[in-house]
Amino acid sequence: MDNLIKNAFETTRNKIDATMKELRENRVAVSDITAKGGIYAFWNADKAVYIGRAKNILNRYKQHLGINKNQSPLARKIAKEELAKNIKGCEGKKYLVARYKHEDEDNKIRENIEKHLKSHKNEIKKYLEGMEFSFVKQESTLHQYLAEMFCSIGLGTVVLNKDGEEEDNIEEAEEDGEIYYKYRFYNSFKTS
Repeated sequence: MDNLIKNAFETTRNKIDATMKELRENRVAVSDITAKGGIYAFWNADKAVYIGRAKNILNRYKQHLGINKNQSPLARKIAKEELAKNIKGCEGKKYLVARYKHEDEDNKIRENIEKHLKSHKNEIKKYLEGMEFSFVKQESTLHQYLAEMFCSIGLGTVVLNKDGEEEDNIEEAEEDGEIYYKYRFYNSFKTS
């Protein structure tokens, strides 16, 4: 199986490289987003913050802006970062790291994230709408999967699960003498 994946990747490498280049260079207006399948990216300050794939890129874009917990991992990730920054320190870090060992505490954290998403839905939506967006049409599901993985690595993002979690990508940060945690690839609080 590993050889099959390796061969598939190597034969599509040039196409994936072209996809990544096109994602970097071709930002589009919302009115230009296609209903076709392919790879897409959200950008903030010329940094890719989210790479995804979709059968219908326009519908997927709208799902992200709908801030539904099961359909917008980017909105969920923004909410988690905002809570982590506001709470600071190790307590704030708990909002970024999936633990699944302390059921009562985990449930409370999930409830707080959902409350934050609901109470800040308009602000998060406006923030997402303010991000730049790019996409590359790609009908082949195999090419979409490979391009999503490769572009995520190449552009310095990660592939997120439906809960917006990627726990291996957390770093410590400091602001005004206070320690908080954030996702390494996505800096929504400061521009470096």
